[in-house]
Amino acid sequence: MLLGQLAGHFASREFVFLNLTLKIMGPATIIFVLGLIDDFWGVSAYGKFAVQVGAAALLFWNGFGISRLSLLAGYPQLAGCCAVAAGIQQARMFLANSSL
Repeated sequence: MLLGQLAGHFASREFVFLNLTLKIMGPATIIFVLGLIDDFWGVSAYGKFAVQVGAAALLFWNGFGISRLSLLAGYPQLAGCCAVAAGIQQARMFLANSSL
């Protein structure tokens, strides 16, 4: 009977929610700690970028990804323009903060 209750618990929605939460909390914690270290000691733009890429890779390895942008679902061209604009802005911020 106890084994049946345990199997029912691990097949429930709460376990799935906990599993997803744990997969997100690792990269989120990495980014949070990076922010703290940057506030107290300062981190170069290249260092921040490397840690962010690592956290994104960890999310991707855990099965997360962008399959669609439902906010702009009816306008695929607008979604592409927004992605390009966001990428250009990130590149500008990266270059402005780096000491080349």
